[in-house]
Amino acid sequence: MQVLPENNVSTSSSPDLLESLPIAALVIDADGRMERINALACHLFQEKSEYLVGRIFLSGSWKLLKADGSPLDSPETLLVDLLNPEGKIAKTTIGLVTEKQTLWLSVSVNPLYSAEKTYEGAVITLQDVSKNVTGEKKLSRTERRLRSVPEYQTNYIIRTDLEGNFLYLNSAALTQFDHGDEEDVFRSLNYLTDPMYAIECIKAAAYCVDHPGRYRHIEIRCYNKHREYFWTAWELVGITNEEGEVVEIQAVGHDISKRKRTADLLVETSQMAHIGGWEISSLSKRVSWTPETYRIHDVAENSPITLKRAIGFFHPDHQPIIRKALRTLILDGTPFDERLKVITELNRELWVRVIGQRESVHGNYIRSYGVIQDITDSQLSKERIKRREWLLKSVFNSTADALLLVDREHKIIDCNESALRIFEVEHRQDMLGHDGNAFQKNPFLDEDTRMIRKAVDKEGVWTKEVEFVTARNKSFWGSMAITTFPGMDYGVVRVTDITEKKDAENLLLESNQHLKKANEELDRFVYSASHDLRAPLTSIMGLIHLSSLEEMSDPVREYLQHMQKSADRLDNFIKDLTHFSRNARLQITSEPIQFDDMITMLFEQYQYMDYQSPVKTYLNIEQSETFCTDKNRLQIALGNVISNAMKYNLEHAEESYVKVEVKVASGQATITIRDNGMGIDAEHHDKIFDMFSRADNHTPGA
Repeated sequence: MQVLPENNVSTSSSPDLLESLPIAALVIDADGRMERINALACHLFQEKSEYLVGRIFLSGSWKLLKADGSPLDSPETLLVDLLNPEGKIAKTTIGLVTEKQTLWLSVSVNPLYSAEKTYEGAVITLQDVSKNVTGEKKLSRTERRLRSVPEYQTNYIIRTDLEGNFLYLNSAALTQFDHGDEEDVFRSLNYLTDPMYAIECIKAAAYCVDHPGRYRHIEIRCYNKHREYFWTAWELVGITNEEGEVVEIQAVGHDISKRKRTADLLVETSQMAHIGGWEISSLSKRVSWTPETYRIHDVAENSPITLKRAIGFFHPDHQPIIRKALRTLILDGTPFDERLKVITELNRELWVRVIGQRESVHGNYIRSYGVIQDITDSQLSKERIKRREWLLKSVFNSTADALLLVDREHKIIDCNESALRIFEVEHRQDMLGHDGNAFQKNPFLDEDTRMIRKAVDKEGVWTKEVEFVTARNKSFWGSMAITTFPGMDYGVVRVTDITEKKDAENLLLESNQHLKKANEELDRFVYSASHDLRAPLTSIMGLIHLSSLEEMSDPVREYLQHMQKSADRLDNFIKDLTHFSRNARLQITSEPIQFDDMITMLFEQYQYMDYQSPVKTYLNIEQSETFCTDKNRLQIALGNVISNAMKYNLEHAEESYVKVEVKVASGQATITIRDNGMGIDAEHHDKIFDMFSRADNHTPGA
């Protein structure tokens, strides 16, 4: 190659010199315009010199690229970057993108200066390096592609030295371990693994060192920098040098957390549900149990189990059942699902559910397997429920009342034996499906049904006496009670036969009517008799009174006094009959009671009876509210008691008294009457309230 002379304008501007150069060359002025260009440069640009001379260097119909492939804004930018005041030759690579091809040019720029060191232009040489650049780019792409293989793997790829220190982690490993800083790459593998698995990792690495090219599989638990654990499965292999010695360990792994957690969850749920697994091999007849199966039988885990021992745990009554089920399963492939009783190693009695299936390959028996579940609690619950149902059914059928279960449409869905007897129906099926009103003499209307439902929803039960007609057209009266249960779609209708009670009530009603009629007739008779008796008695008493005013002898006057007393007793007796008759006829009326006035008047009325000795009276009333009752009846009752208290006093007592105390509160009046008279002997206490019964006949009274 010909070397350009020192920076000299005249020399460098020689057109013969440019043409003599073996490479494309051109001269630009201080403004960057091309002044001269040799034939090789014209050939390179595929343009004539007339077109190129006078143009800015590299300006044309093409696009310019930088060495890294990014766009070049303009040729002026390139010249500014290449030219420097020190006059050194600058070199770069650019790309020209034409319609037909892309050229990669190595551009060398040699600036030209005058004697006064003024920049006057430059000599530029161009060399086509497209093949080299393309080859480098292909090599670069291949290298990037090869390098991207581990980088874009979803598996984790890790390289460590023999001490376990990280040499390389791909993107998936960095993401999973959550370590993105470069200094983290050189941390030890022990920093990311669970210490429980350190020995396993060391053993696997030692295996790879001793067996170059052979893989070792391990499953370990790892941590990220937040100390959150996850499970990974690794394939480890030793990487050798040229001498065949293992110098590095490569591990390719993937996340198995979901599988491991699913397996752990299966174990945990199996323990929670008391579900174990079992297996019987076809050739050796060896029995395999899962840990939960050992726990169910109270046997130490991994203890040897034979088929004979496994069957021996079942209750003697159930051993034939499991033997037959296993034999049928092995010979015919018929699966089984049995609920049997077992006696554990600790002599505990359990109920278990045993399910068995058979696995065959091309019709050949390989193994039988299944599950065993502790169902003691549920089995005992079922037995309790069955016993409770039996008791309820017994009560349901043994009760003397007719019980009907009806749905929301009031259709009979079940009945007890008493219902068949009471309604004179032979078979239960003849009752089912009928309307609940079918046996009523007067069935309920829709409005009645709605009213009943409202009452049941509100009160929980509805009752009424209803007349029924049996299937044999026999009438009877029944007490009907309808009730429902919350959340149930049916109700219970109870019918109690009250025909005898109803007949007795009718008989009693009829008797009461007869008695009422007889009482009314008796009242009329008493009233009429007392009225008719008092008329002549009043005349007799008047004649006795007139006679007593005449002059007469003492014996005659004494006779008149006896006659007067007898007439008074008879008059009082007739008055008592009248009061009794009036009390039976008059209705009860309620009015406010003034106890002070009423009792004071009674004291005065009975204080001065001709046979009465003076009696001291006391009255104490505590009344803060109005009290109402039948005034007439209360006055008669109080008058009888107070008059007796005054009448039966002790004649020789220092002071005879009658004390009345009244307390009115909360709508109730408590009246207490005390005296210090002779009282009533205990032998007469049971006759105190008998009509016209007397404990003393020495004083007048009824």
